[in-house]
Amino acid sequence: MNTLAAPSLVFKTFGVRPVINACGIYTDLGGSVLSPSVWQAMQEINHSFVRMVDLLDRSGEMLASMLNAEAARVVPGASAAITLGTAACIAGRDGRAWEQLPDTSGLKNEVIIQRQHRYKYDRMARIAGGRLVEAG
Repeated sequence: MNTLAAPSLVFKTFGVRPVINACGIYTDLGGSVLSPSVWQAMQEINHSFVRMVDLLDRSGEMLASMLNAEAARVVPGASAAITLGTAACIAGRDGRAWEQLPDTSGLKNEVIIQRQHRYKYDRMARIAGGRLVEAG
């Protein structure tokens, strides 16, 4: 079925129309289309409730294990990823430092960014308390 030819009722209700995504996974275009397995999982849990802290902690542990990383966190998009990633680099595992953010007094807060890579998401690092330092 060609969804571009027949926009959903939801899109019609809001007065917007779907676009062709030639960018890949891109937050400004809705992120991504859910895979059948993700869609099925969402349908299975749709009528239940869960403590989100528990779900986020456990899903992060699972992802970190799969990636052989120290930690991971599921986030809704690029903005949240940049903000939380910057905050994690600034505060690390120090709970008091996390509570202090975005005030970075006494904390290392410089974030190096290539001069040619400045873009609209720069502000996400600043929201976490980062101070952008251009290089190159």
